[in-house]
Amino acid sequence: MGNKVVTFTEQQLENYQDCTFFTRKEILRVFKRFREVNRDLVPKRMTENQAHTIAVPVEEIEKLPELKENPFKRRICQVFSHDGSGNLTFEDFLDMMSVFSEAAPRDIKAWYAFRIYDLDDDMYIGREDLLEATRLLTRGELHPQERDEIVASVLDEADVDGDGRLSFMDFEHVVVRAPDFLSTFHIRVCSYQINDLDDDMNIGREDLLEATRLLTRGKLHPQERDEIVASVLDEADVDGDGRLSFMDFEHVVVRAPDFLSTFHIRV
Repeated sequence: MGNKVVTFTEQQLENYQDCTFFTRKEILRVFKRFREVNRDLVPKRMTENQAHTIAVPVEEIEKLPELKENPFKRRICQVFSHDGSGNLTFEDFLDMMSVFSEAAPRDIKAWYAFRIYDLDDDMYIGREDLLEATRLLTRGELHPQERDEIVASVLDEADVDGDGRLSFMDFEHVVVRAPDFLSTFHIRVCSYQINDLDDDMNIGREDLLEATRLLTRGKLHPQERDEIVASVLDEADVDGDGRLSFMDFEHVVVRAPDFLSTFHIRV
């Protein structure tokens, strides 16, 4: 029998167990994933010193299946990188995978989500952070006015103390109160883009008529479509201008989270 390569000492594994949410077996599995990113750089057996000094370039880490489609992939790597560069040592990588694991508690996940959205590292998620986050989420496809409306809506919903920025307390409050806040924020932004068919930064009567036609595959009479559109505008047009700004759209979706699906059902 050949000699088995020992990746970590017993003391190293014990230390990693103490500071992560992983078992020993899971830690070794994470190391295998890390080494697969760059086998030439990462040795099969790591000394304690190498585990926090040998860093895989951020450009290679970003190619991982878990990260490659994430618009915040560079920022995620920067947050978990010990020096902020985005290049990850094994211990950085282990921390990242531990926080993203199912075993990590919600308060830990909330703290790191806050760090990721705090793009300028000033310990607040300010207006500029939210504008950039919105740009990343929508891949730059929104007009500046639309991004402004989204940011104003988020601050209105989440800024508990009214100082125009989100502290960690503000952020944690809204995430605990609405655990799906971040995912539904993304969905709401994209839904508004999809329904603004003429790209004029408002969902107008013609947009709604065409959306109704598409949803019903053209099977409704014009009068029936008019009645549905009138009903939607009556329900959602907060300022009464005959069209839905993002603020109108966001208001009705936050107030009635099933608005989009029930609109489809009603149609």
